[in-house]
Amino acid sequence: MKQLLLALGAVALLSTGCMNRYDVTLRNGYVVTARTKPKLDTKEGIYVFKNGKGEMVSVPASRVAQIAPHERTSSKDEFFKGSAGSK
Repeated sequence: MKQLLLALGAVALLSTGCMNRYDVTLRNGYVVTARTKPKLDTKEGIYVFKNGKGEMVSVPASRVAQIAPHERTSSKDEFFKGSAGSK
């Protein structure tokens, strides 16, 4: 029984690291990173999702320009890109 609980706990911990995030780009260029996939409420005309802090956010669909999977870049990659252009 203990082995089963340990195995389930390990699966739960590993699966949370694979959670997809989404970038919601607004028409003014502002980008909001969503923890959950934005869902369109067609009756209200809004997208609903959790932001990076885990708070529920609603954005009018007319303000959304694009929804795309979040690009994962490490700070090392960004550092090297910035330093290469300054030489």
